[in-house]
Amino acid sequence: MHIVGTAGHVDHGKTELIKALTGVDTDRLPEEKARGMTIDLGFAHFKGDYGQLIGVIDVPGHERFIRNMAAGSWSLNCALLTVAANEGWMQQSEDHTRVLAAMDVKKIIIVITKCDLTDMAQAVLAEDDAVKRVRTITGMNPESIIVSARTGVNIDALKNLIIKTLKSVQVKSANFPCIYIDRVFTVKGTGTVITGSLTGRTIAVEDELVLLPAGKKIRIRGIQSYFKDMQKAEPVSRVALNISGLKRDELKRGDLLTSEKTQFTVEDEFIAEISRPVTSGTIRSISGPNQSLIKNHSETEIALGTGHMPALIHFIYKRQIARIVLKSPAPLLLNQPFLIIRHGGSTILGSGRVAWKGKTEKEIRKKLVEILVSMQPLTAEKNINELKLRLFGYAENTHSEGSGSVITGKWTFTEEKLREINENILKLAGSHGGITEAELKDRINIPREAFKSILGNLLTQGSLKKIRDLYTLKSLPGHNPETGLSPMAKKMLDDLKETKKGYEPKKEKIQGSQKEIRTLVRLGFVVPTEGGIYYSKESYSKLTALILEGYNPGDRFTIPEAKERTSLSRKYIIPLLNRMEKDGYVKRDGNERVVLKS
Repeated sequence: MHIVGTAGHVDHGKTELIKALTGVDTDRLPEEKARGMTIDLGFAHFKGDYGQLIGVIDVPGHERFIRNMAAGSWSLNCALLTVAANEGWMQQSEDHTRVLAAMDVKKIIIVITKCDLTDMAQAVLAEDDAVKRVRTITGMNPESIIVSARTGVNIDALKNLIIKTLKSVQVKSANFPCIYIDRVFTVKGTGTVITGSLTGRTIAVEDELVLLPAGKKIRIRGIQSYFKDMQKAEPVSRVALNISGLKRDELKRGDLLTSEKTQFTVEDEFIAEISRPVTSGTIRSISGPNQSLIKNHSETEIALGTGHMPALIHFIYKRQIARIVLKSPAPLLLNQPFLIIRHGGSTILGSGRVAWKGKTEKEIRKKLVEILVSMQPLTAEKNINELKLRLFGYAENTHSEGSGSVITGKWTFTEEKLREINENILKLAGSHGGITEAELKDRINIPREAFKSILGNLLTQGSLKKIRDLYTLKSLPGHNPETGLSPMAKKMLDDLKETKKGYEPKKEKIQGSQKEIRTLVRLGFVVPTEGGIYYSKESYSKLTALILEGYNPGDRFTIPEAKERTSLSRKYIIPLLNRMEKDGYVKRDGNERVVLKS
């Protein structure tokens, strides 16, 4: 499915053209009727050659409503750039073309309107001029056609051209839906309704979506698409959703509906690649050299999706790459296009694309700039995982093994980064008798899935071994695992082996003893009991054997009997018996212990 939209100078026949194509008058507001021009977005549709529905968005042409024009452009598969035959190319023709290019609209059809108001020769001249200008601005080779909405000349031919053009447009799919809200209203007896263009993934009644940036959940109670009730809607299409979970005043134009598993994240700043750079310290207006310039660190407005918000722009590389700080958090997608508009005005100052999301430290920004500059052209869509690979040394699913990179599971690492991580893991595992997975993860600052993949490889290769929950270096034949202990831990273990009495590190008050005893426990050299009392593994086994000697399963003994056999005081025997119960040797029955296994 597809959506097309109009663009062009004010009063160049956009709304009349849509009425001729669809039969719908998209000027819905009384103010629009009074003024005779479109102020806000209007919506309609018509059927394709196989009955498929094609959505149509009518956008305002007047420069004062450029934000609404940008809001209508984000989801278009094709744009109808209208140029009146009797007036020719105008200022907003230029601006709208640049907006369409900036918002990544793949196809533009030049529609020369109002041919009934002039002779065909003038219409052809207007057509030739428009084709040249669009080619210069966008690099496209646009289709073109001359029509009259009033008399119907070539309207059917235009429909066929739209259908033919859309067949060559590949609709991008995603595993998450994306609906930027353009209208919110309440229907009596129904509740809150939002409208927007659906891209990405199919949605269905009863689906739960997330509203960004608020992070609140909604449920879809009903779906209407092109005036028909639906159980599900497919991208790319216009939808009206009856929702529950939020009230009308909790939603606004520019908010985003998506799923919990989405690539959108809410950020209040990002790194951007800016179009049309110059070296004079400013960015030239995409409307032409005579328009206003923006200065470094100045306040502007950023228009993305259907919303716009104030932002500060800080150029960090030859005015081609900028750090943009938003006045309020917004949902962002990597490679997402946006416009830069003069704050409080209507002049389009530039355009850009989200290259990196979120706050960045100065050193990261410096490295990021170097990578972005090397990945010319700056305005081309980047493989974000390739960018992450070069920035951090690892990324997910780049599938670029070779030329200094290695694939491990679902992750790709540079050879240098993988070697560094492996060396760090082996170093940590080889000191003080080993380390837990949680402790390793805290020291190795990479995503958990990537960390587990590397850890699994080291175990498979035999570089590591796992004892209970502890990772240590793989032992060699004849190698004593105790040699990996610290001097303090070795002395504690030797002392514990020499005595059957429990050891209480709290009483010793030796700095670091608590940490070393925990290491010995994790390695299995020491057995802990209640009250902070510890036994060597050998001592625990001997004491257990002494207590159970001569007994069979089902036999009983008392605490005094256990004390007599071990010569331990009640302070030590009770925690020891409780540990034996935990290990399944005995169970408690009143003041007696029942033997479960000998």
